[in-house]
Amino acid sequence: MRCGWRLLGAAFLLGWIILPNGHAAVFSENCDTEVSGAELLITTPDVGTSWTRVIQNSGATIQCSGIGDLDLVSSGTSRGVLYTANATYPSANYTLAVTMVGSPSSDDYQWLVARYQDTSNYYACRFTVGATAIHKVVAGSASSLGTGSGIADGSTVECKINGTAIDLLDDSSAAVSVTDSDISAAGKGGLGCGFLILLSTDDCANTDNDDFVITDLGGGAARRVIFAQ
Repeated sequence: MRCGWRLLGAAFLLGWIILPNGHAAVFSENCDTEVSGAELLITTPDVGTSWTRVIQNSGATIQCSGIGDLDLVSSGTSRGVLYTANATYPSANYTLAVTMVGSPSSDDYQWLVARYQDTSNYYACRFTVGATAIHKVVAGSASSLGTGSGIADGSTVECKINGTAIDLLDDSSAAVSVTDSDISAAGKGGLGCGFLILLSTDDCANTDNDDFVITDLGGGAARRVIFAQ
């Protein structure tokens, strides 16, 4: 994966980034200041505190590249990795957004994870050029809540969770929309790819991303986050 994270029209206020829609970004990072080859785990985010690698299969990692982006390391079947973004989450309602680049193949899945409590309890938006899906993992058991069509290269993908509504958006248009009430605590958001808890045939080859940000929605309606590569 690669993610060079920047925000347009943003202003710093007490360590938060205030977005043009009036919502606050609780987590963002720009890899430009990191050492090339540094794993995401040891980088310092611009907003938020740190990353935690919570799932790793077959040695997969995400690292900063020499051009200020993030690249996946160790591709292949049954490889996967998930990092959670450590920050103060004001509510259980938030949006995770990323731009998909690099023309991944149809089995190279990427993940935006919401309300992550532990390895046995979280929601996950899963996407690639071939398909999209929203999954839940409860008490260690994974299941699909809904599926949709694939994401075009260059699309901004959002995983929005607001109350019991969970949406996977492709350039603001709903690819998958479901409702579920099993996990209500805020937990953490996360970024990952490949084989996590289901579908061991998933891998991380050619899964490239830019511009990752988590935006708190509080109790209000979801609004689009504005940012650029």
